[in-house]
Amino acid sequence: LRQKFCELELLDEVTRLRYAQWLPDSVQGVTRSALIHAFRTWKGTHLVASTMHKAIRWTKDQPFELEKPSEDAAFQLISKSK
Repeated sequence: LRQKFCELELLDEVTRLRYAQWLPDSVQGVTRSALIHAFRTWKGTHLVASTMHKAIRWTKDQPFELEKPSEDAAFQLISKSK
């Protein structure tokens, strides 16, 4: 649950920076995890947004590790057979 809140805070920061046009074009992603990975690769893994609540901030003791972006799941249409 902590990870999801951390991800939401990072996405808020990405949105704020994108709106202010302070985000480089290299920070983009098709999925949430790809966007967060690109952002953390650009800014560094130790960046903690200033708006982040102290209960979910990461530290050396409680790190928020950089994860590889998850791969898109392949969709397959299944037809109803008679």
